[in-house]
Amino acid sequence: METILVNNDDESLAISTINKYLEERIFDKRKKEVCLVFSKKPTINFFKLVLLSFYDYKSAYLKMIKYEKNTKCNLEKVIIHSGEEIVFNEPKIIVGNVHKGATLHINTNLVFIGEIKGSVYLEDDKSSIYADKFTNATFIDRYGRKKEFSGTNYLMTFEEMEAM
Repeated sequence: METILVNNDDESLAISTINKYLEERIFDKRKKEVCLVFSKKPTINFFKLVLLSFYDYKSAYLKMIKYEKNTKCNLEKVIIHSGEEIVFNEPKIIVGNVHKGATLHINTNLVFIGEIKGSVYLEDDKSSIYADKFTNATFIDRYGRKKEFSGTNYLMTFEEMEAM
């Protein structure tokens, strides 16, 4: 089986690369099995175009498709002080505290090993925050409504915040 690495950030360039590979194999006596490894998860339309390319050329078999998953999770030790405003776009595990007056904008999943006293915006439908302790933490929804919450060992999701 032959493995081909394809950068599908630019889908039209990726399709032309695959087509060029298949064109070069037209006169091969034996059809090769191919594993395509994409740089990110392919969209449905892009995936259809890839399948059509293999169907049109018939010079190789598409045996397998893989893509690199972004499962990286960072661990940080930090204290977020009053007046600081932090935006989180990647999953993180944070050891530390969030002081009253600090603001968190969360677009992912976070785990805080520590106490949160500041303001929290869960901005994405799939975002969530877990903390050892929430002490009068202010959750602010997309309409600007504020809700205070206290609790220990609690996972707050976007849906729960909206329902509060």
